[in-house]
Amino acid sequence: MKRILLFLLVFFYTIILTAQSDYSFYFNKKIKLNSTVKGPGFLSGQRFGEWHFTHDQLVSYLRYLDEKSNRVKMVEYGRTHENRPLYLMFISSPENLATLDKIREDHLKYIYSNGSENTNEDLPIIVWLGYGVHGNESSASNSSLLTGYYLTASEEQEVSEILRQSVIIIDPCLNPDGFNRAANWVNMHQSNKWIDDQVSVQFTEAWPGGRTNHYWFDLNRDWLLVQQPESKARLEAFHKWKPAILTDHHEMGTNGTFFFQPGVLSRINPLTPEKNYTLTYKIGTYHSKALDNIGSLYFSEEIFDDYYYGKGSSYPDVNGSIGILFEQSRVNGQIVRNNHGITTFAQAIKNQFTVSLSTINAAIENKEMFRDYQREFYSSIDQLAKNDAVRAYAFGCKDDPIRINYFLDILESHQIDFYKNKENIAINNSIYKPDEAFVVPLNQNQYRLIKSIFEKKTEFKDSIFYDLSTWTFPLAFNIDYKALTTTSKVLGNKIENVEKPIGNVTNQSKIGYLFNWTNYNSPTVLHKLLAHGLLVKVASKPLQIKVENEIFNFGNGSIFIPVSKQNKSADKLYNLMKEISKEHGIKIIGLENGFRYSGIHLGSSYFIPLKKPKILMLVGNGINSRQAGEVWHLFDFRLNIPITRVDVNRLNRIDLFNYNTLIIPGGEHAFSETESEKLEAWLKNGGNLIAIGNSAKELDKNGWIKLKIRQPEKLDSTVRFNYSSAREYRRSNSVNGLIFNAKVDNTHPVAYGLSTNTIPVFKNSSFTIEKLNDPFSCPVYIPENSLLSGYLNKRNKKQLEKSAYVLNYSLGKGNIIVFADNPNFRGYWYGTNKLFVNAVFFGGIIR
Repeated sequence: MKRILLFLLVFFYTIILTAQSDYSFYFNKKIKLNSTVKGPGFLSGQRFGEWHFTHDQLVSYLRYLDEKSNRVKMVEYGRTHENRPLYLMFISSPENLATLDKIREDHLKYIYSNGSENTNEDLPIIVWLGYGVHGNESSASNSSLLTGYYLTASEEQEVSEILRQSVIIIDPCLNPDGFNRAANWVNMHQSNKWIDDQVSVQFTEAWPGGRTNHYWFDLNRDWLLVQQPESKARLEAFHKWKPAILTDHHEMGTNGTFFFQPGVLSRINPLTPEKNYTLTYKIGTYHSKALDNIGSLYFSEEIFDDYYYGKGSSYPDVNGSIGILFEQSRVNGQIVRNNHGITTFAQAIKNQFTVSLSTINAAIENKEMFRDYQREFYSSIDQLAKNDAVRAYAFGCKDDPIRINYFLDILESHQIDFYKNKENIAINNSIYKPDEAFVVPLNQNQYRLIKSIFEKKTEFKDSIFYDLSTWTFPLAFNIDYKALTTTSKVLGNKIENVEKPIGNVTNQSKIGYLFNWTNYNSPTVLHKLLAHGLLVKVASKPLQIKVENEIFNFGNGSIFIPVSKQNKSADKLYNLMKEISKEHGIKIIGLENGFRYSGIHLGSSYFIPLKKPKILMLVGNGINSRQAGEVWHLFDFRLNIPITRVDVNRLNRIDLFNYNTLIIPGGEHAFSETESEKLEAWLKNGGNLIAIGNSAKELDKNGWIKLKIRQPEKLDSTVRFNYSSAREYRRSNSVNGLIFNAKVDNTHPVAYGLSTNTIPVFKNSSFTIEKLNDPFSCPVYIPENSLLSGYLNKRNKKQLEKSAYVLNYSLGKGNIIVFADNPNFRGYWYGTNKLFVNAVFFGGIIR
């Protein structure tokens, strides 16, 4: 029997591979093709659909199409961290491509016309096909080659009509760095005989895998957050074109079939117009028919949702387009056997290609409907804004212009207009004078997106979220903000360009220099000073200094650089201070004398000398790659501070005493006895260890800390539920993003630079730890009734409130700092970044 099955499998594969030579397998029929345009395997010499194309092979073939055909125009729109190009491939008729700029302008003119502009029925519809934001979901980007080939080489009349009536924008590979990692892994483990055994090394990528980008960020969560260059470049291109439809091609688990939207109806974001669902459903009928035609199984309206606007399928929804998610069961080799039978890589590509065409057909056959929807989306904004009790949002941050600038950069990427305040405005407990704060009025094209970015929400239609229930940006940035019920006398000048803050040194000093720790770039400045071998001290208590009759306040964490006892002359030190302050936009005060106006004296022991952090971070199997990537990105890319990453399996081979700080991101890695002894010796001799989330359990297991983990409330055993509701019940009790207003001891080194005794913190896991009996060991905790935004049910409320967010322990001369959750979540939590960076720079001075 086994021999018969094997024979049938080989026979089946042979038919598929033979059919691929003329691509009729993918097109599901014989079609007339331009013989001068070769198929995707032409340049690489590899059989298409068997080997996974690498990014350079993908780009080479698309360039080939660009050179061979007058139906194609390739445009580079950005670069990745690894300097790989990001391309858009415009495919249309030669006549359309010759007037591409005018088509774009006419399209935008119509959708923004508020009904005053008559449509041109011959105006092509704009369709954007996006492939492979997750690099190891290979069938997506591989299928982009087939879509490009078909539309370029086909000489069928129906394709000519498609090209006449549409401009198709193909984004062939949204994540080139991850895509290349994944392709290399699969190909290097390719067997001559196809293997469908999932334990094969080919199906188990080495850590961190190819899903993420260079810094291990999930780019399909970054459309809204805009923390990565791929996202920033893509948003600029998206807003330049505002396509009617944007597809987002993915792969899911191996035991799925094929998913297309709409998703779960009750979990659509309420800011998305109802008509969006209607049109998405209509498009779905085209996918259903197309997949039926090739005999592929599929499902819809289950599992996935479009609540969080940071994904490729949901961001278009809040921008007047229709976003469409596709999920193909994953084939991370050549073949997979799952609950539904056997699927080959070629079949996965075929499914992705098929729905690409059905999307185009749906767009063309209903183009007036889609175009009118886009116009209605924007024309309705004026009335929506008038009906809204909120007229604008005002925000500011007096002590940190850098953090504000990062936020303004995000607003700019989303084409959100913002203004300076014209008159004094009170925000929280601060008074902002004219031009000190910023105002975002709601009555503008991005009304819905502005609401999404600024609003706090605690009431929801559904209790289940595929991703997050909240993402309020001002809270993540820990800046002052409030909703305004009027813009009268508030709205000042519109900001056209975000200017980089200008730093300066007030004057040359013979005594020393001081700067506050409130500035987001302060750690970069401090590290540069320490790297120059300078004596630098941190103020553990506040002081005031008077310079030229002006009083300057310096809080806990302020940095003092004395002029004497340095390895540089006073002049060279002053020149260095000027150079650093200008580069990083930080104000440095030159002291006129050694007298303080109030607070601690400059010669006080409350000024503590600092050491340059030498940071080691554990990575590899058992470590959360997203959290590790966020830490790496924070220090290496944003703060320009070196951080050494070491695989956990090499911990025994390195000298820990070459480092003074060890970071363990969340994960489940267990230390061997030898590793534990080595780490304990390092800690007792003054090491500074920082653990995130559940990685702290291993520290407790070794007896270095006492961790009391709070368990979720058990189910009432007397209550009975239907078995069919079990999955939904479990998901409704998961923690999908919650923002609490945590209490802070801002005299503690972990909280240096905070001017208030509260800070918004993010919880995205149910891992909860109790506060310790020691009153000085919990500088940040979540008090009762402190929810600011997000879905919180009674069970999770009981578990999460009155719990610790940061704990610190001592072991010998060393310190251990534990974060109950991720303070660097997805790179955009600039507020709690401060706590984490403080743990690195000041963990060693905690006593």
